[in-house]
Amino acid sequence: MSDSGQLQPGGVFVFTRLDPLADEQSLRSYLLLRAIGRSVVNSLLGIAIAIAAVAVACWLANLHVLAVLIGLVAVAALLLRLALAGLAHRLGGNPDPRVRQLVVRTGRGLRREFGRVGLPRAPWATLLIGWRLLRRPRRTQTLQALRRIELARVVPSGQVDELHLLLQSARR
Repeated sequence: MSDSGQLQPGGVFVFTRLDPLADEQSLRSYLLLRAIGRSVVNSLLGIAIAIAAVAVACWLANLHVLAVLIGLVAVAALLLRLALAGLAHRLGGNPDPRVRQLVVRTGRGLRREFGRVGLPRAPWATLLIGWRLLRRPRRTQTLQALRRIELARVVPSGQVDELHLLLQSARR
């Protein structure tokens, strides 16, 4: 695999890949990373809402100090979500709605593949898998399962071709 490039007006150097397999792998990885990022951001929102509900329950039970502390944890979860969503937006921009749809389909494919290899399939599975990787007893089992994931099953060639066409049309 070799790269070549051209210097564009404004001093921007644009690389063009000469290896189509590397391009396909890059596009698959892009969709996969966007899907994982979307899953983490959405999961953090759900977690923050659940924590806030516990804080409200504590407040209603006249445990005001505990409610405030739990509420602060909920705010921290929301701030983390905001930071991660901002980072994703900054790194990936605001994608075309068709690209967002491809990311959603990739997330579904990823959850299907998680189920196939014996990992949790829930929408918040990426956080659960992260938790399993932190805990020593389940780490090796989780890593073995992650190694069995086939990227071509998660992101089929049709989705890669569609993303490639969308990116080409955006350049024009």
